[in-house]
Amino acid sequence: MAHSTTDHLAALDRARDRLAAAKAAFTAACEAAQRQDPDSGPRCTAALAGLNAARAELRRLTDQAPGEWAISARAREEADRA
Repeated sequence: MAHSTTDHLAALDRARDRLAAAKAAFTAACEAAQRQDPDSGPRCTAALAGLNAARAELRRLTDQAPGEWAISARAREEADRA
């Protein structure tokens, strides 16, 4: 059981990292849009899609906690706040 728990926690860490990167990309795209960068529309759309995908992955992982332990409410809130 410890092996699957360790693997799951590592997957959660990677998902959190992807979520942080997606949030940064979305922020950068929004800032470009505010500067009226002509290429910002497609970048903003792609960044939003990436953010939503990263958030969905983190939520999926929080819902699939292995064994008898549950993912903390904090991890779930991280996904919801993104």
